[in-house]
Amino acid sequence: VGHGMPHSRVPASLQCHRAVLAALFVRDGRSLRLAAEELRDDWDLVAAAVMQSGQALKHASANLRADRELVRLALQQDGRALEHVAPELRGDREIVALAVQHPAQALNDIVNGAVCQDGVIAVATASCSALQFAAENLRSDRDLVLHAVERNGRALQYAAAALRGDRDVVATAVRQNWAALRSASQELRGDRELICEALRQDGRAIRYATEALQQELAPPAAATNLSRASQGRRGVGTGFLPHLPRRS
Repeated sequence: VGHGMPHSRVPASLQCHRAVLAALFVRDGRSLRLAAEELRDDWDLVAAAVMQSGQALKHASANLRADRELVRLALQQDGRALEHVAPELRGDREIVALAVQHPAQALNDIVNGAVCQDGVIAVATASCSALQFAAENLRSDRDLVLHAVERNGRALQYAAAALRGDRDVVATAVRQNWAALRSASQELRGDRELICEALRQDGRAIRYATEALQQELAPPAAATNLSRASQGRRGVGTGFLPHLPRRS
């Protein structure tokens, strides 16, 4: 391994060799998947792996995925490792807070666009937020959700319905990423101030406004097209610039 042997070709005879695996994990924690079953329950070895890659937690034993200290090590590397944490810890507020506040959560909130055949831009709707792996009761925790959307606006889609209708929560999410508007309640998608904030970031946000605001804020020709398109497509953007009021 030390001389460049491909990880996927580690001989079976070495898969139980603790020293070899320890050296391997320093380079690639996800190589924990190559370890023999009994070594995936070895705290020190697994700790070495998750400290290199939080996602290595996926290959740890069930016992260690429920180990609070080990889980914290994994989440300090990658908040998304919450996906692999034992269910009882995904309901632990401190553990979930550590995951959703990880700095890298903001990097998982890039809105991707691709030009379709009809010339419009499709907005990606998925977002890699640790909040999606939290227990249901924690998705109703207002402070926790606020922390999540401050890092990753589109984490709003995983919040409880009541919080998707909470103006302060939605405003925080939209300020971080205009695409969070898609997950706001119908009432808040008719909030002129919120829509304008989203539009200042990206004109595609007009798609998520109520029809009344689309008619008010979009240029006349574009508003007509929007009304027609909203009946047949969702999550599609355009390249026009809406009429926005100036900030006072």
